[in-house]
Amino acid sequence: NPALLKRFGVEPGQYFLQITRFEPENNPLLTIQAFKAARTGKKLVLVGGVPYESAYSRQIKAEANEDIILPDFLYEKQTLNELWTNCLAYIHGNEVGGTNPALLQTMGSGCFTIAVDVPFSHDVLKDCGVYYEKTVESLAAQIKWAVQNMHSLSSYKSRAVERIHNHYTWEKVSDGYEQMFEELLAGKYPWRFF
Repeated sequence: NPALLKRFGVEPGQYFLQITRFEPENNPLLTIQAFKAARTGKKLVLVGGVPYESAYSRQIKAEANEDIILPDFLYEKQTLNELWTNCLAYIHGNEVGGTNPALLQTMGSGCFTIAVDVPFSHDVLKDCGVYYEKTVESLAAQIKWAVQNMHSLSSYKSRAVERIHNHYTWEKVSDGYEQMFEELLAGKYPWRFF
């Protein structure tokens, strides 16, 4: 339902997206700075915020311009799904925390993903997206690359969806935990890890 995008003033395939808490380890400020440096003529929708105002969140708002939409937190599943499925690319900046639910949602939505180059991103995304070093220049270059290659991103998107189907189903994850607990009970791993 692309009509849900009208409230943000964006068109399908014509905006970048990031959904995150406005915390330094998630890099939303870096995303804004790189997006501005890339000068693509597209929009950036940066969904999120913090439950308390901070110097960092104030800096994010101060850096935003007319091409950067800051709708605050959104909890409407249908609207979030519409944003994910219609973006040109998703920028994943979370550099800590392991398997990130937003990255899984992004891949499952068939988004082209530009992820920060950390082990957590590689473990989940593999070759289903591209990576940027944690610099304005590196992310700006990947943003430009995505715009220049918009019509050839479908292979990344289909690999991402396939990876979700093959590795991140409830059955696969619960079976993995069950196997781990069985191996623990069988003494395969030392108990000192617990």
